[in-house]
Amino acid sequence: MRSRTVVYRLLFASLVFWSAAASGASAAGAAHEPPPPITNPVIGPETRVSWSTSPEADRHLPQVAYNSTQDEYLVVWHNTWPDGHHDIYAQRVSGSGRLLTGFAVSAGVESRLRPDVAYNWATNEYLVVWMKDIHNNGSVYEIWGRLVAWNGAYQKPEFQIASWPNRTFRTPRVAQGDLDKYLVVWNAFDATTGQPTDISSMLLGPGGQKLQGRNLTTSTWPHQVDVVYNVGNNDFLVVFVRVYSQQATGNDIYGLRVNKDNAVINPPGVFEIHKGEKNQNAPRVATNNSNVFLVVWEHEHTATDSDIYGQLLKWDGSKIGQRVPLSTSTADETRPVTAGDYLPFPSEPKYRFLVAWQKEEPGQAAVVGRTWPSHSGPFYEFASYAFWEAAAPAVAWGSPSVLVAYEGDAPGDPTEHRHIYGRRWTPFGVYLPGVLRTAK
Repeated sequence: MRSRTVVYRLLFASLVFWSAAASGASAAGAAHEPPPPITNPVIGPETRVSWSTSPEADRHLPQVAYNSTQDEYLVVWHNTWPDGHHDIYAQRVSGSGRLLTGFAVSAGVESRLRPDVAYNWATNEYLVVWMKDIHNNGSVYEIWGRLVAWNGAYQKPEFQIASWPNRTFRTPRVAQGDLDKYLVVWNAFDATTGQPTDISSMLLGPGGQKLQGRNLTTSTWPHQVDVVYNVGNNDFLVVFVRVYSQQATGNDIYGLRVNKDNAVINPPGVFEIHKGEKNQNAPRVATNNSNVFLVVWEHEHTATDSDIYGQLLKWDGSKIGQRVPLSTSTADETRPVTAGDYLPFPSEPKYRFLVAWQKEEPGQAAVVGRTWPSHSGPFYEFASYAFWEAAAPAVAWGSPSVLVAYEGDAPGDPTEHRHIYGRRWTPFGVYLPGVLRTAK
Protein backbone atom coordinates (compact mmCIF):
# COMPACT_ATOMS: atom_id res chain seq x y z
CA MET A 1 0.00 0.00 0.00
CA ARG A 2 2.85 2.39 0.82
CA SER A 3 4.60 1.94 -2.53
CA ARG A 4 1.34 2.38 -4.44
CA THR A 5 0.64 5.58 -2.52
CA VAL A 6 4.13 6.95 -3.21
CA VAL A 7 3.91 6.16 -6.93
CA TYR A 8 0.53 7.87 -7.06
CA ARG A 9 1.94 10.97 -5.38
CA LEU A 10 4.86 11.15 -7.80
CA LEU A 11 2.57 10.77 -10.79
CA PHE A 12 0.24 13.37 -9.38
CA ALA A 13 3.13 15.78 -8.81
CA SER A 14 4.22 15.42 -12.45
CA LEU A 15 0.69 16.14 -13.65
CA VAL A 16 0.54 19.23 -11.43
CA PHE A 17 3.80 20.57 -12.87
CA TRP A 18 2.88 20.12 -16.52
CA SER A 19 -0.69 21.32 -16.15
CA ALA A 20 0.55 24.40 -14.28
CA ALA A 21 3.11 25.06 -16.99
CA ALA A 22 0.41 24.92 -19.62
CA SER A 23 -2.05 27.21 -17.88
CA GLY A 24 0.41 29.58 -16.20
CA ALA A 25 -1.72 29.71 -13.06
CA SER A 26 -3.56 26.45 -12.59
CA ALA A 27 -2.11 26.08 -9.11
CA ALA A 28 -4.04 29.14 -8.00
CA GLY A 29 -6.96 28.83 -5.65
CA ALA A 30 -9.39 31.22 -4.12
CA ALA A 31 -8.09 33.34 -1.27
CA HIS A 32 -9.68 32.37 2.01
CA GLU A 33 -11.01 35.89 2.37
CA PRO A 34 -11.86 38.37 -0.40
CA PRO A 35 -9.17 40.99 -1.02
CA PRO A 36 -9.93 43.95 1.23
CA PRO A 37 -10.37 47.46 -0.12
CA ILE A 38 -6.90 48.84 -0.71
CA THR A 39 -7.01 51.57 1.90
CA ASN A 40 -3.34 50.96 2.72
CA PRO A 41 -1.40 51.28 -0.54
CA VAL A 42 1.51 49.10 0.59
CA ILE A 43 -0.37 45.78 1.04
CA GLY A 44 -1.57 43.82 -1.97
CA PRO A 45 -4.42 41.29 -2.17
CA GLU A 46 -4.14 37.81 -0.73
CA THR A 47 -4.06 34.75 -2.96
CA ARG A 48 -3.65 31.04 -2.42
CA VAL A 49 -0.19 29.77 -3.37
CA SER A 50 -0.67 26.00 -2.95
CA TRP A 51 -3.09 23.88 -4.95
CA SER A 52 -5.71 21.23 -4.23
CA THR A 53 -4.81 17.54 -4.38
CA SER A 54 -6.56 14.19 -4.34
CA PRO A 55 -6.48 12.94 -1.67
CA GLU A 56 -6.37 16.30 0.06
CA ALA A 57 -3.45 17.30 2.29
CA ASP A 58 -2.49 20.00 4.76
CA ARG A 59 0.41 22.32 3.86
CA HIS A 60 2.89 23.56 6.44
CA LEU A 61 5.89 25.80 7.15
CA PRO A 62 6.48 27.81 3.98
CA GLN A 63 9.86 29.34 3.15
CA VAL A 64 10.51 31.76 0.29
CA ALA A 65 13.46 32.98 -1.81
CA TYR A 66 13.66 35.85 -4.31
CA ASN A 67 15.05 35.33 -7.83
CA SER A 68 16.66 38.65 -8.78
CA THR A 69 17.37 37.51 -12.37
CA GLN A 70 13.78 36.66 -13.26
CA ASP A 71 12.06 38.97 -10.73
CA GLU A 72 10.09 36.17 -9.10
CA TYR A 73 9.87 34.16 -5.90
CA LEU A 74 9.94 30.47 -5.12
CA VAL A 75 7.79 29.36 -2.17
CA VAL A 76 8.47 25.88 -0.72
CA TRP A 77 6.58 23.91 1.94
CA HIS A 78 5.75 20.36 2.98
CA ASN A 79 2.45 18.58 2.43
CA THR A 80 1.10 16.39 5.23
CA TRP A 81 -1.02 13.59 3.76
CA PRO A 82 -3.89 11.82 5.56
CA ASP A 83 -1.56 8.99 6.66
CA GLY A 84 0.90 11.47 8.21
CA HIS A 85 3.46 11.22 5.40
CA HIS A 86 5.28 14.41 4.28
CA ASP A 87 6.60 15.53 0.85
CA ILE A 88 8.14 18.79 -0.44
CA TYR A 89 6.43 21.08 -2.99
CA ALA A 90 7.12 24.46 -4.57
CA GLN A 91 5.31 27.29 -6.34
CA ARG A 92 6.71 30.11 -8.45
CA VAL A 93 5.24 33.59 -7.89
CA SER A 94 6.06 36.49 -10.19
CA GLY A 95 7.36 39.79 -8.85
CA SER A 96 3.92 41.28 -9.50
CA GLY A 97 2.21 38.55 -7.44
CA ARG A 98 1.00 36.34 -10.32
CA LEU A 99 1.10 32.58 -9.81
CA LEU A 100 3.31 30.70 -12.26
CA THR A 101 4.14 26.97 -12.19
CA GLY A 102 3.96 24.63 -9.22
CA PHE A 103 5.77 21.30 -8.85
CA ALA A 104 6.98 18.58 -6.48
CA VAL A 105 10.55 18.91 -5.21
CA SER A 106 10.88 15.63 -3.31
CA ALA A 107 8.44 12.79 -2.68
CA GLY A 108 9.07 9.18 -1.74
CA VAL A 109 8.75 6.44 0.83
CA GLU A 110 10.59 8.37 3.58
CA SER A 111 8.96 11.55 4.81
CA ARG A 112 10.54 14.84 3.78
CA LEU A 113 9.68 17.98 5.74
CA ARG A 114 10.68 21.48 6.92
CA PRO A 115 12.28 22.73 3.67
CA ASP A 116 14.32 25.88 3.18
CA VAL A 117 15.41 27.47 -0.10
CA ALA A 118 18.12 29.80 -1.46
CA TYR A 119 18.57 31.31 -4.94
CA ASN A 120 21.90 31.30 -6.83
CA TRP A 121 22.02 34.17 -9.34
CA ALA A 122 25.16 32.84 -11.08
CA THR A 123 23.61 29.47 -12.01
CA ASN A 124 19.99 30.69 -12.06
CA GLU A 125 19.06 27.76 -9.80
CA TYR A 126 17.61 27.19 -6.36
CA LEU A 127 18.95 24.90 -3.67
CA VAL A 128 16.15 23.36 -1.62
CA VAL A 129 17.14 21.58 1.61
CA TRP A 130 15.02 19.53 4.02
CA MET A 131 14.88 16.93 6.80
CA LYS A 132 14.57 13.32 5.60
CA ASP A 133 13.08 10.69 7.94
CA ILE A 134 15.43 7.84 7.00
CA HIS A 135 13.68 5.15 9.09
CA ASN A 136 10.23 6.61 8.39
CA ASN A 137 9.33 6.58 12.08
CA GLY A 138 10.51 10.02 13.26
CA SER A 139 13.54 8.67 15.14
CA VAL A 140 16.40 9.85 12.91
CA TYR A 141 16.49 12.68 10.36
CA GLU A 142 19.24 13.43 7.86
CA ILE A 143 19.70 16.66 5.88
CA TRP A 144 19.15 16.36 2.11
CA GLY A 145 19.05 18.78 -0.78
CA ARG A 146 18.28 19.26 -4.46
CA LEU A 147 19.19 21.84 -7.11
CA VAL A 148 16.20 23.06 -9.09
CA ALA A 149 16.09 25.16 -12.28
CA TRP A 150 14.65 28.64 -11.82
CA ASN A 151 11.46 27.60 -13.64
CA GLY A 152 11.36 23.99 -12.42
CA ALA A 153 12.21 22.71 -15.92
CA TYR A 154 14.78 20.31 -14.44
CA GLN A 155 15.74 19.03 -11.02
CA LYS A 156 19.16 17.52 -10.40
CA PRO A 157 19.48 14.34 -8.32
CA GLU A 158 18.68 14.56 -4.62
CA PHE A 159 21.78 14.29 -2.43
CA GLN A 160 22.60 13.73 1.21
CA ILE A 161 24.14 16.74 2.97
CA ALA A 162 24.56 15.43 6.52
CA SER A 163 24.31 12.14 8.40
CA TRP A 164 26.04 11.01 11.60
CA PRO A 165 25.80 7.96 13.89
CA ASN A 166 23.60 8.51 16.97
CA ARG A 167 22.57 11.96 15.76
CA THR A 168 19.33 13.31 14.33
CA PHE A 169 19.28 16.64 12.48
CA ARG A 170 16.46 19.17 12.34
CA THR A 171 15.32 22.38 10.64
CA PRO A 172 18.05 23.12 8.09
CA ARG A 173 18.62 26.69 6.90
CA VAL A 174 20.50 27.65 3.75
CA ALA A 175 22.13 30.82 2.41
CA GLN A 176 23.86 31.38 -0.93
CA GLY A 177 27.31 32.84 -0.47
CA ASP A 178 30.71 33.54 -1.97
CA LEU A 179 31.53 32.35 -5.53
CA ASP A 180 28.20 30.59 -6.00
CA LYS A 181 28.59 28.45 -2.88
CA TYR A 182 25.94 27.61 -0.31
CA LEU A 183 26.16 27.30 3.46
CA VAL A 184 23.68 24.89 5.05
CA VAL A 185 23.29 24.90 8.86
CA TRP A 186 21.18 22.68 11.10
CA ASN A 187 20.39 21.65 14.67
CA ALA A 188 21.89 18.35 15.87
CA PHE A 189 20.32 16.27 18.64
CA ASP A 190 21.30 13.06 20.41
CA ALA A 191 19.11 10.42 18.80
CA THR A 192 18.74 8.57 22.13
CA THR A 193 18.17 11.35 24.65
CA GLY A 194 16.71 14.02 22.35
CA GLN A 195 18.98 16.68 23.83
CA PRO A 196 20.64 19.26 21.53
CA THR A 197 24.33 18.55 20.95
CA ASP A 198 25.65 21.06 18.41
CA ILE A 199 25.06 23.50 15.56
CA SER A 200 26.76 22.19 12.42
CA SER A 201 27.25 23.35 8.85
CA MET A 202 28.23 22.19 5.37
CA LEU A 203 29.70 24.37 2.65
CA LEU A 204 28.50 23.25 -0.79
CA GLY A 205 29.79 24.13 -4.23
CA PRO A 206 27.49 25.45 -6.99
CA GLY A 207 26.78 21.89 -8.15
CA GLY A 208 26.00 20.67 -4.63
CA GLN A 209 29.42 19.10 -4.01
CA LYS A 210 30.47 18.94 -0.35
CA LEU A 211 33.43 21.27 0.30
CA GLN A 212 33.74 21.66 4.08
CA GLY A 213 31.69 20.35 7.01
CA ARG A 214 32.08 21.69 10.53
CA ASN A 215 30.69 21.70 14.07
CA LEU A 216 30.22 25.42 14.61
CA THR A 217 29.50 25.20 18.34
CA THR A 218 28.84 22.45 20.87
CA SER A 219 28.57 24.59 24.01
CA THR A 220 25.49 24.78 26.24
CA TRP A 221 22.94 22.83 24.19
CA PRO A 222 22.80 25.10 21.12
CA HIS A 223 19.79 24.84 18.77
CA GLN A 224 17.15 26.89 16.84
CA VAL A 225 19.69 28.04 14.24
CA ASP A 226 19.34 30.54 11.39
CA VAL A 227 21.87 31.95 8.88
CA VAL A 228 22.26 34.84 6.45
CA TYR A 229 25.03 35.84 4.00
CA ASN A 230 26.31 39.42 3.85
CA VAL A 231 27.73 40.11 0.40
CA GLY A 232 29.24 43.41 1.56
CA ASN A 233 31.37 41.58 4.11
CA ASN A 234 31.66 38.23 2.29
CA ASP A 235 30.76 36.19 5.36
CA PHE A 236 27.81 34.59 7.14
CA LEU A 237 26.10 35.40 10.42
CA VAL A 238 24.72 32.39 12.29
CA VAL A 239 22.28 32.96 15.19
CA PHE A 240 20.99 30.37 17.63
CA VAL A 241 19.71 29.64 21.14
CA ARG A 242 21.85 28.54 24.07
CA VAL A 243 20.19 26.75 27.00
CA TYR A 244 21.13 27.67 30.56
CA SER A 245 20.15 25.83 33.72
CA GLN A 246 19.85 28.87 35.95
CA GLN A 247 16.25 29.98 36.36
CA ALA A 248 17.07 33.67 35.94
CA THR A 249 17.96 33.36 32.26
CA GLY A 250 16.87 30.10 30.58
CA ASN A 251 17.24 30.23 26.79
CA ASP A 252 19.28 33.11 25.36
CA ILE A 253 20.27 34.35 21.88
CA TYR A 254 23.85 34.05 20.63
CA GLY A 255 25.65 34.37 17.31
CA LEU A 256 28.87 33.65 15.49
CA ARG A 257 30.42 34.75 12.20
CA VAL A 258 31.51 32.23 9.59
CA ASN A 259 33.85 33.14 6.75
CA LYS A 260 33.45 32.18 3.09
CA ASP A 261 35.32 28.91 3.68
CA ASN A 262 33.06 27.80 6.56
CA ALA A 263 35.51 28.64 9.36
CA VAL A 264 34.35 30.39 12.54
CA ILE A 265 35.81 33.91 12.72
CA ASN A 266 37.63 34.22 16.05
CA PRO A 267 37.66 36.76 17.49
CA PRO A 268 34.86 37.22 18.29
CA GLY A 269 33.93 33.51 18.23
CA VAL A 270 30.54 32.91 19.88
CA PHE A 271 29.08 36.20 21.14
CA GLU A 272 25.99 37.19 23.08
CA ILE A 273 23.14 38.92 21.27
CA HIS A 274 20.68 38.93 24.15
CA LYS A 275 20.85 37.25 27.53
CA GLY A 276 17.79 38.15 29.53
CA GLU A 277 15.29 37.09 32.09
CA LYS A 278 13.17 34.06 31.18
CA ASN A 279 13.36 32.37 27.77
CA GLN A 280 14.38 33.87 24.43
CA ASN A 281 13.53 31.64 21.44
CA ALA A 282 13.16 31.31 17.66
CA PRO A 283 15.83 33.78 16.47
CA ARG A 284 15.84 34.81 12.80
CA VAL A 285 18.33 37.10 11.05
CA ALA A 286 18.45 39.34 7.96
CA THR A 287 20.97 41.80 6.52
CA ASN A 288 20.98 44.91 4.36
CA ASN A 289 23.90 43.28 2.46
CA SER A 290 26.23 45.99 3.61
CA ASN A 291 27.11 46.60 7.26
CA VAL A 292 23.95 45.93 9.28
CA PHE A 293 22.13 42.83 10.57
CA LEU A 294 18.77 42.59 12.32
CA VAL A 295 18.14 39.68 14.70
CA VAL A 296 14.56 39.12 15.89
CA TRP A 297 13.25 36.61 18.42
CA GLU A 298 10.50 35.63 20.87
CA HIS A 299 10.79 36.91 24.44
CA GLU A 300 8.82 34.97 27.04
CA HIS A 301 6.82 37.52 29.03
CA THR A 302 4.70 34.84 30.71
CA ALA A 303 4.13 31.15 30.04
CA THR A 304 1.27 32.06 27.67
CA ASP A 305 2.44 35.46 26.37
CA SER A 306 5.56 35.86 24.23
CA ASP A 307 6.59 39.22 22.77
CA ILE A 308 8.73 40.10 19.74
CA TYR A 309 12.09 41.86 20.16
CA GLY A 310 14.91 42.85 17.84
CA GLN A 311 18.58 43.82 18.00
CA LEU A 312 20.64 45.58 15.33
CA LEU A 313 24.23 44.41 14.86
CA LYS A 314 27.19 45.84 12.98
CA TRP A 315 29.05 43.78 10.39
CA ASP A 316 31.39 42.45 13.11
CA GLY A 317 28.58 41.30 15.42
CA SER A 318 28.79 44.22 17.86
CA LYS A 319 25.50 45.75 18.96
CA ILE A 320 23.95 48.91 17.59
CA GLY A 321 22.06 50.38 20.52
CA GLN A 322 19.87 48.25 22.78
CA ARG A 323 17.29 45.55 22.03
CA VAL A 324 13.98 47.06 20.92
CA PRO A 325 10.45 45.70 21.49
CA LEU A 326 8.58 45.31 18.21
CA SER A 327 5.39 44.17 19.92
CA THR A 328 4.50 43.66 23.58
CA SER A 329 0.74 43.13 23.34
CA THR A 330 -1.17 40.79 25.64
CA ALA A 331 -1.54 38.30 22.76
CA ASP A 332 0.95 35.44 22.40
CA GLU A 333 3.31 36.50 19.59
CA THR A 334 5.64 33.88 18.12
CA ARG A 335 7.59 32.75 15.01
CA PRO A 336 9.15 36.08 13.95
CA VAL A 337 10.80 36.36 10.52
CA THR A 338 12.57 39.27 8.85
CA ALA A 339 13.89 40.45 5.48
CA GLY A 340 16.21 43.38 4.77
CA ASP A 341 16.97 45.86 2.00
CA TYR A 342 19.80 48.29 1.26
CA LEU A 343 18.81 51.88 0.45
CA PRO A 344 21.13 53.08 -2.36
CA PHE A 345 20.00 56.70 -2.31
CA PRO A 346 21.21 59.22 0.28
CA SER A 347 19.60 58.12 3.51
CA GLU A 348 20.57 57.64 7.10
CA PRO A 349 20.40 54.84 8.02
CA LYS A 350 20.95 52.98 4.73
CA TYR A 351 18.71 50.02 5.52
CA ARG A 352 15.14 48.96 6.13
CA PHE A 353 13.71 45.70 7.40
CA LEU A 354 10.28 44.13 7.49
CA VAL A 355 9.50 41.90 10.47
CA ALA A 356 6.45 39.60 10.48
CA TRP A 357 5.20 37.19 13.12
CA GLN A 358 2.28 35.04 14.26
CA LYS A 359 -0.12 36.71 16.70
CA GLU A 360 -2.35 34.32 18.64
CA GLU A 361 -5.59 34.94 20.46
CA PRO A 362 -7.59 32.10 22.05
CA GLY A 363 -8.57 29.72 19.26
CA GLN A 364 -7.28 31.86 16.39
CA ALA A 365 -4.12 33.36 14.93
CA ALA A 366 -3.14 36.20 12.59
CA VAL A 367 0.03 37.26 10.74
CA VAL A 368 1.10 40.82 11.44
CA GLY A 369 4.24 42.86 10.89
CA ARG A 370 6.17 46.06 11.36
CA THR A 371 9.06 47.88 9.71
CA TRP A 372 12.45 48.75 11.14
CA PRO A 373 13.71 51.42 11.85
CA SER A 374 10.09 52.66 12.03
CA HIS A 375 9.40 50.07 14.74
CA SER A 376 7.26 52.56 16.65
CA GLY A 377 5.10 53.08 13.57
CA PRO A 378 1.99 51.23 12.39
CA PHE A 379 1.39 47.50 12.46
CA TYR A 380 0.57 45.76 9.18
CA GLU A 381 -2.00 42.97 9.16
CA PHE A 382 -1.14 40.46 6.44
CA ALA A 383 -3.77 37.90 7.44
CA SER A 384 -6.54 38.65 9.92
CA TYR A 385 -8.31 36.52 12.51
CA ALA A 386 -11.63 36.67 10.67
CA PHE A 387 -12.93 33.07 10.55
CA TRP A 388 -9.48 31.74 9.71
CA GLU A 389 -6.19 30.89 11.38
CA ALA A 390 -3.02 32.28 9.81
CA ALA A 391 0.37 31.04 11.00
CA ALA A 392 4.07 30.39 10.33
CA PRO A 393 5.01 33.42 8.16
CA ALA A 394 7.97 33.56 5.78
CA VAL A 395 9.33 36.65 3.99
CA ALA A 396 11.70 37.51 1.12
CA TRP A 397 12.63 40.99 -0.12
CA GLY A 398 12.26 41.41 -3.87
CA SER A 399 12.25 44.48 -6.06
CA PRO A 400 10.49 46.59 -4.96
CA SER A 401 8.23 44.39 -2.82
CA VAL A 402 8.39 41.79 -0.06
CA LEU A 403 6.45 38.56 -0.45
CA VAL A 404 4.88 37.41 2.82
CA ALA A 405 3.80 33.74 2.75
CA TYR A 406 1.95 31.88 5.52
CA GLU A 407 -0.33 28.96 6.36
CA GLY A 408 -4.10 29.42 6.46
CA ASP A 409 -6.83 27.13 7.75
CA ALA A 410 -10.30 27.07 9.29
CA PRO A 411 -9.82 25.41 12.71
CA GLY A 412 -12.39 22.79 13.52
CA ASP A 413 -13.75 22.54 9.97
CA PRO A 414 -12.74 19.16 8.48
CA THR A 415 -13.91 20.21 5.01
CA GLU A 416 -11.18 22.87 4.84
CA HIS A 417 -7.52 21.95 4.50
CA ARG A 418 -4.51 24.02 5.39
CA HIS A 419 -3.04 25.87 2.40
CA ILE A 420 -0.20 28.31 1.77
CA TYR A 421 -1.21 31.91 1.08
CA GLY A 422 0.73 35.00 0.11
CA ARG A 423 0.63 38.78 0.00
CA ARG A 424 2.98 41.44 -1.36
CA TRP A 425 4.07 44.35 0.80
CA THR A 426 5.49 47.38 -1.04
CA PRO A 427 7.25 50.00 1.10
CA PHE A 428 6.82 52.94 -1.28
CA GLY A 429 4.29 53.98 -3.90
CA VAL A 430 0.77 52.89 -4.72
CA TYR A 431 0.33 49.16 -5.14
CA LEU A 432 -1.32 48.13 -8.40
CA PRO A 433 -2.76 44.64 -7.90
CA GLY A 434 -2.42 42.04 -10.61
CA VAL A 435 -5.28 39.91 -11.86
CA LEU A 436 -5.91 36.98 -9.53
CA ARG A 437 -7.28 33.73 -10.90
CA THR A 438 -9.68 31.97 -8.51
CA ALA A 439 -10.78 28.35 -8.37
CA LYS A 440 -13.86 27.50 -10.43
